[in-house]
Amino acid sequence: MAAVTWINPPWPAEQALHSSLTAVAIMALWLLRKRLVHFAYGVCLTAVLRQKWLRSLEIVLATSALYELPEWAIAIALAALGALVTSLASFARRRSPAATTR
Repeated sequence: MAAVTWINPPWPAEQALHSSLTAVAIMALWLLRKRLVHFAYGVCLTAVLRQKWLRSLEIVLATSALYELPEWAIAIALAALGALVTSLASFARRRSPAATTR
């Protein structure tokens, strides 16, 4: 019965709760997915390595950094590019003749 009413809630209060809980669950999954992937990577790689715990930790951190550092560089470059494009668009808008006649 609970599954049927969850799929198609008959009352308005349940419908509102259903949609809000679904939105919260989707946002939680979206925000936590990267942390879950990182955790799973560490667990799986450590299980495969079968080294002492400190050596496994060093290898997991080093290989994670090989992925993360370029990802951070790309994020910073895209943020700088976005700021530059916005600044240039703002500058062009201030310098245009149409903007001075307003």
